[in-house]
Amino acid sequence: MQHRVIGSADGGGPPVTAADRRLGRMASSGRLGTSRIAWSVGLLIVASTVVPGWGSGVHGLAPHGGASTAAAAGRSPHRHPESPGDSAPKRTRTVGGGGRVGGPPPPIPDAALDCALRGLALQTAVARVGSGRGRAAAIYDGLRLHECGLPRPPLSTAAPPPSAPPGVSPRGTTPFIIQVIVSPAGDDSNPGTLAAPVRTAHAARDLVRKARRSIVPASSAGTVAPGGLAPAEVLFHAGIYHFGADGGTLTLGAADGHTVYRPLAATAGDVVFTGAVPRTLHLRSAVAADNAPRHDACVADMDWPSTNPDVDLLFDVGTGANFVWAREPNGNPFRDLQPTGYALADGDLNGTLPDRSPGQHIEIDHPPRNSSVYPVWGKDFDPRGPAVWYTQGGAGSRFAGNSTFWNGTVSAGLRWNATGGVTQHGYNVSGFRASKVRDPERAVLHAFQRAYWGNQQWRIRSMDVHSKTFLFEEGGWQVGRPLGVKDQPFFVEGVASALDDRGEFFFNRSTQKMFVLPNKTTCTGQLDVAIPSVETVIRVDGAESVRFQQIQFKFTARTILQRYTVPSPGDWAIFLGGAVVFTNVVDCAVRECVFNRTGSNAVFVGERAIRTVIEDSDFVYIGDSAIATVGKLELNDGTAGNVPSGTVIQRNHIHEIGVWGKQTSALFSAVSCNTTFTDNVAYNGPRAGININDGFCGGHNISSNVLFNWVRETQDHGPINTWSREMTWRIDRNNERSQYPDWSHLQGNLIMNGPSGNRDLGNLFPCVDNDDGSAHYFISKNVCVYGGMKNYLGQDKIWDSNLIVHPERWSGDPCLCAWGGGNNVYTNNVCVTNNTSPLALDGTISGIHGCKIDFANATLMSQVAHVAANTYVLGSDPVNFTLPCGPTNFTWADLQKHGLEKGSELHAKVPDGAVMAQARRLLGAPPARAV
Repeated sequence: MQHRVIGSADGGGPPVTAADRRLGRMASSGRLGTSRIAWSVGLLIVASTVVPGWGSGVHGLAPHGGASTAAAAGRSPHRHPESPGDSAPKRTRTVGGGGRVGGPPPPIPDAALDCALRGLALQTAVARVGSGRGRAAAIYDGLRLHECGLPRPPLSTAAPPPSAPPGVSPRGTTPFIIQVIVSPAGDDSNPGTLAAPVRTAHAARDLVRKARRSIVPASSAGTVAPGGLAPAEVLFHAGIYHFGADGGTLTLGAADGHTVYRPLAATAGDVVFTGAVPRTLHLRSAVAADNAPRHDACVADMDWPSTNPDVDLLFDVGTGANFVWAREPNGNPFRDLQPTGYALADGDLNGTLPDRSPGQHIEIDHPPRNSSVYPVWGKDFDPRGPAVWYTQGGAGSRFAGNSTFWNGTVSAGLRWNATGGVTQHGYNVSGFRASKVRDPERAVLHAFQRAYWGNQQWRIRSMDVHSKTFLFEEGGWQVGRPLGVKDQPFFVEGVASALDDRGEFFFNRSTQKMFVLPNKTTCTGQLDVAIPSVETVIRVDGAESVRFQQIQFKFTARTILQRYTVPSPGDWAIFLGGAVVFTNVVDCAVRECVFNRTGSNAVFVGERAIRTVIEDSDFVYIGDSAIATVGKLELNDGTAGNVPSGTVIQRNHIHEIGVWGKQTSALFSAVSCNTTFTDNVAYNGPRAGININDGFCGGHNISSNVLFNWVRETQDHGPINTWSREMTWRIDRNNERSQYPDWSHLQGNLIMNGPSGNRDLGNLFPCVDNDDGSAHYFISKNVCVYGGMKNYLGQDKIWDSNLIVHPERWSGDPCLCAWGGGNNVYTNNVCVTNNTSPLALDGTISGIHGCKIDFANATLMSQVAHVAANTYVLGSDPVNFTLPCGPTNFTWADLQKHGLEKGSELHAKVPDGAVMAQARRLLGAPPARAV
């Protein structure tokens, strides 16, 4: 009998055909071998050492090595922790009031394969975005490849290719007929020439407008853009442009289109736009009259007008490093992940923050959408508990727009736990020291939501040491479904008495004194700092073809205490803004830019933004989400077209996301159409890397990305998360009203749950988490590591030709977990697992409250996913296969007898090299070469 293997011994071979899509269809040599780790062009790979003599095995593939015992870790695959009664998995307590732990971290199923896959992730990521600007080294660090004994790639700081010379388009040869030069040493009264540049972008914009008014369109045939505007470019000398000090947000409208903003070709150094106000602090030792929080604090007199916002962020201009707003417990949000630098809550206080008077519930029930449990707008029949969604006023009053889709509990205060210690995984949990938080009024408290779906912030009104209680003044709008706080991590910042750690600061507005504990022992010299005061540096509204290229955006203000919006009935809330904002625009672009230490979202693509392009850029240390596309509905009606459409996001390097907000992502999409997210590398964030908040329009293309280390500080999510709980109207491609989305495609992505895990929490969900009613997704040729596929009560999904590797790694997940839903198809997939129950199927719409498969009930079986032509490698004798559903454990023979898993195969073991060869094929990586 011919052996069916994942790949030929050298990882090469002919292109994969339809017949080659799964394990056992790709090689004709009849030989496989053990695997070994090797280097190829500086990247980790696995090469197959060829050995002859494979005997026949189950379905034509012999077991390789000894059969391991099935280890289906964690809980039953039939579970959905987003239910009120199961909002967090059970954990033990190790510290006084409650270090939250999930037991010892689960062992790596296959250490050699783990390192090989991490190496492949590095190689694939570098192929997508290159290694310059330190990208290869940063990706190596994120993948923790030092654990595999591999040297770190050299730190490349190579700059991007130089800009085109003045007067030439960076993307072509069309000359610009208007040109304005800007320099930090310029003067806004100058004409904006090379010899006499202006100083600010605002003055440059005004000069472009003036020049355009002087051009007679009739005499400019061939040089005037379609909008009637002469093409213009604004060129910047290297330097820092502080928009917080000079003009605030640069607003560009219809008169400002067809303009490129970029560095001057001959400039040396970076062009940096900040939302900050610069100050030079002349440090001295504190004296009694300064009333310093502590005797060794350095002090500087600093003029800060009362019209300016609170000084809650402070950066060293020279190094870019942040100072920490004096906090308890000590920690650094740019470095620490919870629970490090946090104390633990001991319950919250429900109250009247904001007004909890009943709001107006609005429900639209005609026509019903489909047979799911989410048939109407404003209400569902989710088996976890029916819910009403859309409310104006009442609970919605805490959000911008005075409305919400969720009526969750709003915390009016919080009790603290004074006991600290170390969790089982070795993370420090601090006891809260009330003595460090005297007079906390106007301070800010950050706490994780009860189910760890994100975090919330509140302005503190008062505290009571005896009852260990804080009362809140405002806040709590940073997540869509609050649910309250129980014993989750929290910290307090902005309290003078908490100034006790090197690198902290506190500004006393009443005395105009800045207190700093610098990382040195003497209070001498000067310190150049940037104080963020503007959250939006650039706002483009109503313009066509405005481009920003090779510009750094830094140091924008936080928005956590400005009201957020719940744009659709996913779980998330978002601030409608960012460092760069596009609304009502056509063909605008951000290219080769850097977003670093923004206080909120980096790029926000809003209503009626058409064909916006964000490409070849870097996003790092972003306060909230890196990129957000958000439209607007009128109740359930999106036919007015107030939505972003055709956004293209490609070849970006995105990491260290969610410094402040933990319900944030690389891409957040709500009420948006036809978004392309391709060839990006995104990692290190607190929640999902990509969140599609609703099923409004669809048509998204998510392809060829590398995603890892997501859901690091939260739980009950996967690296890609989707929802579709609502019935909405839109105008489809045929210009007709429709309540159904276009199909979205997820293809050719490398998605890894980890390698970091999620900080004691456990419960990482599948790689692709198609949650609550998600529909119309085609998911193919992805490599999913440490997570599988999921459907929760949605329909119209196809999972085809994916490679799924050890989905049981963190939470015991199966290869596919599919609750009831029609027209779901799972075919030609390969899954390598140590779980002898690699499938979880259900024909009911009872969700977590029941599972039923009845082969005699055609109606029920129509809601069971169709599974066929798949390959499962179980890590043990295939005879151990079971599919548990309710009280019944179905065998492999049971499934095939009744038409499920036709053409599918079971195997005990395959060599790592075969798995790697398949992964490389799907990702388009070059064959492995041993050295």
